[in-house]
Amino acid sequence: MKKTIIIISIILVIAIVATSLIVQNYFNKKTEELKKEEEILNTFDLTTKSGKAVELEYMNFENGEFYLKLPKEFKQMDEKILKKKYVNENPPTFAYTNKETTVNIAISITNTQMKNEAIETFLETMKAQLGAQYEVIDSNTKEKEEHTIGQIQFISKAADTDIYNHMMIFSCNDKFRVVSFNCTKELQEEWQEVGAFIINSLMFPQDE
Repeated sequence: MKKTIIIISIILVIAIVATSLIVQNYFNKKTEELKKEEEILNTFDLTTKSGKAVELEYMNFENGEFYLKLPKEFKQMDEKILKKKYVNENPPTFAYTNKETTVNIAISITNTQMKNEAIETFLETMKAQLGAQYEVIDSNTKEKEEHTIGQIQFISKAADTDIYNHMMIFSCNDKFRVVSFNCTKELQEEWQEVGAFIINSLMFPQDE
């Protein structure tokens, strides 16, 4: 009888310790995520791989539906450049580019119905379609302020060069939203980390 009690006690202790470790790991992960979010929120100066300074500012889209940090030096594309850049596809709602038009950020505000719960499935479909034509580097989903955020990185083809793309998809008010960072393949190493920061700077208003 005593032996049984001892075994049960040991099992209970192990279960309690295991649960404590799981809880601790969960809170450690959440704390780390909050630190990263705070760092992104408070960072407005970056450098590219070679050390080129990039000054950022928050801009709001769709009357404050969401916010994104963009380089101050980037200019909004005019209609002529948009038609040239997106000759075989629908142009984005907004597009910003550097002076050389080799690094771009595009934002598409669509009327397409898309619930938050459908983002993960849509991303998997997108990955399969893109993978049939291009080199998919990575894809993932994460939760941010009660929104499911899908991200995918891939190399596509342009007329005269390859293009590095880092795309983000999400839903706002049950409408589909797309943000895309892209640059020429030659500039991928130089701008990839800055592009990832821009994508991850997505913020939603607290009272949404």
